[in-house]
Amino acid sequence: MVLAGLLFVLGVSFISLNNFSPETQTAQVVPSNLVLYFPMDTVTGNDSSPSGTNGTVVGSPTVIPGQVGNALSFDGVDDFINFSDGPLNQTESNGVSAATWV
Repeated sequence: MVLAGLLFVLGVSFISLNNFSPETQTAQVVPSNLVLYFPMDTVTGNDSSPSGTNGTVVGSPTVIPGQVGNALSFDGVDDFINFSDGPLNQTESNGVSAATWV
């Protein structure tokens, strides 16, 4: 479901009648105008949105277990991801919203 440009991750669980083992299928609904979707679960700096705004990893962030899947750990000194090019620089006239789960 997409409302006002928000990204929703939908999950569906079902049980097979043959062997009663539960299975879960997850689908992501990504709006076509999404500028950046970076799950921060790998050290690649790759954008998962339709815009393909890949970043450059600086320093040495490490992959650690997260609340859901993996997460990135930054040392607070010189680790970051630089998204200097692409659609992020073209949003000033239209405004931009950002959300993180920390």
